[in-house]
Amino acid sequence: MFKNKYCRMLSFVFTLLIFSTIMLPVGAAEVDNLRNNNKANRKLFVFNSKLAEIKGSKDASISAIKTASDFNGRIYSIIECSPTGYMIYSNDTAVFVEYAINSPSPYLNVHENLYYGGPTFYYQIIENKLIHTIQRSEKFDAGYINEFSNSSKLMYEQLSKIKDVPTLEYVTEGKSSYSSINLAPITPMAYKIYTGKVKNPEFFRNLSSFGYWGGDKRCPKGCCGFVGLNMLVAYHDKYKNNNIMDDSFWSNSGKTLLKSGDSSLTKYLFNLDPKASTTSMHIHSVMKQYAKKRRVSVSHTSLYWGFFNDSTVRKKIDRNVPVELFGNMLNVKDYDSKINHTVVAFEYRRSTGFLTDKTSYTVHYGWEGYSSVVINITIGSMYCFE
Repeated sequence: MFKNKYCRMLSFVFTLLIFSTIMLPVGAAEVDNLRNNNKANRKLFVFNSKLAEIKGSKDASISAIKTASDFNGRIYSIIECSPTGYMIYSNDTAVFVEYAINSPSPYLNVHENLYYGGPTFYYQIIENKLIHTIQRSEKFDAGYINEFSNSSKLMYEQLSKIKDVPTLEYVTEGKSSYSSINLAPITPMAYKIYTGKVKNPEFFRNLSSFGYWGGDKRCPKGCCGFVGLNMLVAYHDKYKNNNIMDDSFWSNSGKTLLKSGDSSLTKYLFNLDPKASTTSMHIHSVMKQYAKKRRVSVSHTSLYWGFFNDSTVRKKIDRNVPVELFGNMLNVKDYDSKINHTVVAFEYRRSTGFLTDKTSYTVHYGWEGYSSVVINITIGSMYCFE
């Protein structure tokens, strides 16, 4: 399963972070002084110059720099910013592989035995397990890392094609071909990072009681599509239209917890049109029946992959519309397998560059203890309403 997961991202590269965190002081310095200073300060000047370019009017500064090595010994720097933001820089090519000024570093609060495999692939070794730094439930045996040396080679070959030679010579040798103006020349970007979320993502993150119903003989393996629809209705009820759901389906007056089991909206929705396995089209049909009973008007979007793409989902989330995603995804309770499942996406992270255009989603998994899981999945279909 692990090999299959990463066959989809040969263009990505796992890089082993085997060095300890390096904390560098951040302060202003004149160009001439930096030219005569050591390699570490010249590199810091390049990092600060890049940060000045990407932060715009935002108040941001470098707070930490962590070194990293891929499977073939090539070095990367992870530059973390305060109050938020990060950049990842290839030391061998002077290319900033990715950055995000409005997102926290994926390596925040982790300091050693780290892996970097390209955007969205951030790992740490703990007790011989490869663990995702954001989605901590995603784990693999560390022995698999030896299989990714070729991927590191492919990544380096692509970065080498856009190598920033003047910047590299300045950092490594202090050569004067580097710009003498106050800002360093902008090095090429392999990836850019974009993020988005619904207006109230904390609703899903904190939704520990989310309307779970384990099903009955008509739905013996659970009813994830209906659980997801329950969460969509609940979000709209709390933040958009409090007439879309009876208060009796909430466990508290603050509308932060949903009733589970036989008292749940999930079971009520299922009984409108019982079906053991669900698709976006079936959930669409159920929601139409439910809206008619509630005498509310909503606009539905239910599509199979091929008739929509990640851009469709991102635009919905940007409009404050959480989305049910149906597809084949990691079983977070058994990380060595995949399942057909339905989740609710409320946040996304997009990476674009010369190698890829890839989106990962933060989702409520519809399982206890998995209210904020970062996933990369093959989406089969989607449903949402507004």
